[in-house]
Amino acid sequence: MGTETEALKGFKGFRLTNMPKNEPLSPGHRACQGCGEILALRQVMKALGENVVVVSATGCMEIVTSPFPQTAWNVPWLHVAFENASAVVSGVESAYKAMIRKGKIEDKGVVFQIGRAHV
Repeated sequence: MGTETEALKGFKGFRLTNMPKNEPLSPGHRACQGCGEILALRQVMKALGENVVVVSATGCMEIVTSPFPQTAWNVPWLHVAFENASAVVSGVESAYKAMIRKGKIEDKGVVFQIGRAHV
């Protein structure tokens, strides 16, 4: 497993001119026009890249990005209750490590960050 320091080694930051082209959120989500939260989420997701699993507790961003039966997420995501988001992420991390140990998937040095400490 990689560490956060290793994951950021050589990272020089982003500017609008060199932001990744991938779109982690599809257009057509149901956020209000000019919503600052969805714009910030989109930029953070672009910076994180495509190798990410999102665990989203119920809230505004969950409501606007995943009305049944649609989703605006272009990355794997899980919708969970307020109180158990951290427990779910730790379960995803444990499952990932177990699958590596069993040889089901290769170790890509994924870093798991629980919470918004870096946002």
